[in-house]
Amino acid sequence: MEVVPLKNAKSSRVKAGTAVYPEKSDSPGSFLNRFLRWEILIVVAAVICDINSWGHRFVLDDAPYIAENSFIQNPANFFRIFTSHLVPIPLAFGRLYRPLTALTLGINCWIGGLNPDLFHLINRFIHILVCLGIFWVLRRLLADPVAAGLTALIFAVHPVQTEAITYITGRSDSQAMLFFIFGWFCHVCARQREDNEKPWYAAAFVLYLFSMMSKESGITWFGVILLTEFVYFSQGSLRGFKQSLQDGLWKALSFYLIAPLLFLGVRAWVRGHSLRMGGQVSIVDNPLAHVSFPARIMTGMKVLFENVGLVVWPASLSSDYSYNQIEIIKRWSSPAGLAIGAAGLGLIALIAWSSRRARHLFFGLGFFLVTYSLVSNLGVVIGTIRGDRLLYMPALGIVFIAGTLISSALQSIRQPQTRKAAYAGIAIVILLLSARTILRNKDWKDEMTLALNTVQTAPNSFRAHRNLGVAYASESRFDEALKQYRIAESIYSEEPLLLSSMGFALSKTDKMEEAIRYYQRSVALAPRNPMIRFRLSTALRSVGDYAGAKAQDEAIIAFYDDLIRQDPGSADHHYYKANALVAQQELELALEEYKQTLRLDPKYAHAQETIDKIEKELSRR
Repeated sequence: MEVVPLKNAKSSRVKAGTAVYPEKSDSPGSFLNRFLRWEILIVVAAVICDINSWGHRFVLDDAPYIAENSFIQNPANFFRIFTSHLVPIPLAFGRLYRPLTALTLGINCWIGGLNPDLFHLINRFIHILVCLGIFWVLRRLLADPVAAGLTALIFAVHPVQTEAITYITGRSDSQAMLFFIFGWFCHVCARQREDNEKPWYAAAFVLYLFSMMSKESGITWFGVILLTEFVYFSQGSLRGFKQSLQDGLWKALSFYLIAPLLFLGVRAWVRGHSLRMGGQVSIVDNPLAHVSFPARIMTGMKVLFENVGLVVWPASLSSDYSYNQIEIIKRWSSPAGLAIGAAGLGLIALIAWSSRRARHLFFGLGFFLVTYSLVSNLGVVIGTIRGDRLLYMPALGIVFIAGTLISSALQSIRQPQTRKAAYAGIAIVILLLSARTILRNKDWKDEMTLALNTVQTAPNSFRAHRNLGVAYASESRFDEALKQYRIAESIYSEEPLLLSSMGFALSKTDKMEEAIRYYQRSVALAPRNPMIRFRLSTALRSVGDYAGAKAQDEAIIAFYDDLIRQDPGSADHHYYKANALVAQQELELALEEYKQTLRLDPKYAHAQETIDKIEKELSRR
């Protein structure tokens, strides 16, 4: 496989529009080039893989991020989206600054309401654009459209991508990748031009910024640009890369660095001026936040290799890998620690070898490691230990290696019959990947389907059993819910949301005293969670403990008063405060809070209906 002869000096750059297809008519790729339009094949394959996602409901975080998020549902908050968290309510998962993701989810709501099918349509459209962008940028870098096409095609149908596409909230990963890829494309175009490259650099800068504004992982784009410069523009030579910098590349790279500084500055300002809760990452979400540094590194490397294996062989996919599904490696001297150490040394040796002898392999490994670095937990601890959606961007590195290897193998085949057999083999692989993706789509149909599947794929996961319990409770199957809650409690017993859910299920099975004990344990663990206090208040009132209920209501009101002082423009804060006032029979005060809710958000669900009920009640007094 050839590489487009890209040089550093302007006099030897390839002009825009220069053909990058192999010239030899006997190339094994000529059959595909003559009879297939790669773009059409990629689009058709991606659409077919999504054929059974229609009719799927909101699942997991789709509720707080979309269905229950009045903030993004209100078009009046268009500008506030850029100065707020994705979910600007006092919950830990609301502390995400992803304004462009919030904007596209909001636009979905403004155009089509809460119709999940429209959200799925946009998610699939984003994925298709990503796949086309992969093809276009690789076609410019490689003198081999077959390698570019196969890479994009495999990426389009790969089942590990399902979570970032079929799971609506996974849009942040695919949307960040969309701007990432086209920013990369613009940089390559700028480097291949003899003149007027500045607009391309400017476009690359903007798209880089947009990628980070969709999800923080977009910041790794700069590392991929450096990798591209070294491998393809400098032909794997440090001397060549140094010459590129001297020829003016340093100006573009310095310009690009403004983007992450700008993003991180705004993000820090938003986080510093918004509501804070929680603090340390929960052990349930990411146990690596609660272990020693060596244990985190060893286990993080273990997860890295498992993720590579998942891309290579996507047989078992799961929506959850949280505590205690992944065993923590605590000592280097243990068999698992020694195996991880040996695998790490092997990876380093492979990278060193490929840097001189197999540049496509080197680039693919580098792409994976660079884009995976931010979600690896090796440097910075993130909010989860592992997730299939986190592989949406890094998987391209492994898929790129597969695409280039297959293309190289095709070029070495001279016998027509052997070539036909090779084409048939490629088609079978694509069909098998597509079939696995279609099957995986079915798992995301609704909460119950996904929860049942996750318990099977992650039987030791606390969250898997808790979520299945929640799914049973939503169908009023409280005995079955309690069974799953008990299993989750046996895995980890100090999670406040689980204890609150157990209290609710117990209250529905006439075990109010036990329910109150679970609510009290939950409040002790999460004293600033108003929903848990509200449940405790209701339970105490049902057994005649009005003094205890009043104390909980007053704590809730004080909590929302504090939030309103920090953010007086939030309709959510006024609404929830009003609910607490109703519980205390402070109807006049509650009425004013509900009216303030509507003044801030005229479309706020249930507020007007509640106002009418209160006014009728007051008129009867």
